[in-house]
Amino acid sequence: MKNTLTKILFSFFLVLTVGLIFVPGNLSNKADAASCSTGLLCFYQDINYGGNGYVTVPTVGVCNTLPSSWNNVISSIQNGTSHDIKIYDGATCNNATGTIFASTIYPDLRQYCTDSFCLTGTWNDRISSWKAL
Repeated sequence: MKNTLTKILFSFFLVLTVGLIFVPGNLSNKADAASCSTGLLCFYQDINYGGNGYVTVPTVGVCNTLPSSWNNVISSIQNGTSHDIKIYDGATCNNATGTIFASTIYPDLRQYCTDSFCLTGTWNDRISSWKAL
């Protein structure tokens, strides 16, 4: 009986834990930047993972248009996934593109140019959609 109860409780907590990890949602503040763990893609409104954050689990090959409240406001990114992420200036994965490499952090998108010489600016407050590769 004790063994069965242990298995049921373990299963319950496993399902609960997996459900919490894989449900897209918001990181409430700068202190939550550490919450961006393996398998998660995290966007932040301010540099150095400050301000509000948005966390999601990417699906490879799917274009993701950011919600209107997140359009053109991202200033830092943590990519905890094993996939490169293509970022776009357009809402439907079109226009200018950049790449956020797998397992890489970008604390300040003002330092990440949209072209080789930064002639067209940086990716700070410019991302509208993204796709995992």
